[in-house]
Amino acid sequence: MEIVNFKLNNVVVVIIIDPINLQGISIDALKEKGYAQIVVDPNAIIFKNSKGLESGLIQSVRLEFNSGGVKTFESKKFISFIMRALNVIPKLSSKFLGINYFANTNIRNENNAGNYIKLNLLANGPKLEEKLNAPVISAATRIIFGKQDDFLDIRLFPPKLEDPNLGIQFHSHKKITERKDIKEELERRLNSELDVFLNKLSVL
Repeated sequence: MEIVNFKLNNVVVVIIIDPINLQGISIDALKEKGYAQIVVDPNAIIFKNSKGLESGLIQSVRLEFNSGGVKTFESKKFISFIMRALNVIPKLSSKFLGINYFANTNIRNENNAGNYIKLNLLANGPKLEEKLNAPVISAATRIIFGKQDDFLDIRLFPPKLEDPNLGIQFHSHKKITERKDIKEELERRLNSELDVFLNKLSVL
């Protein structure tokens, strides 16, 4: 698959953690760290970067950080946004780190992305059409590879029928048990992981 006009739209980081008490998180400390528009309810704390588009969500067993788009995306700035929030959470114990990249692209010399997936990535397409007693006019696919505690996940889908545009979601998943390892892993992955995904995509 030779991709052209690749466009990264958004980056979302998810950290699965051991249960925490949301009441133990200081709202004043979040404000001091540069967060604004803080909303607190019994199940979550939602906040935004006072000087950017980034946003965050703290739940008892899940943390989510959204880059807010990538027109101004800088991995160093995004990592700083994440780490400032983590430092406010007392006794944080992590389990897994997930990074999601949302993008769109085109396939060179292909006017129908869904048909490309059907012809090249859908196993036994003709037999499937026979079972369905109808033609398959488009398809999407998901490929997961790696190890159980450290894997990559590629999802390809056509946002519209008979359209050259191909929607992409790249996801990486790694077991992380120490707070101190999160920053290092974020720096390594956010600075190089997208190239790894694109190289994998090129062989499909």
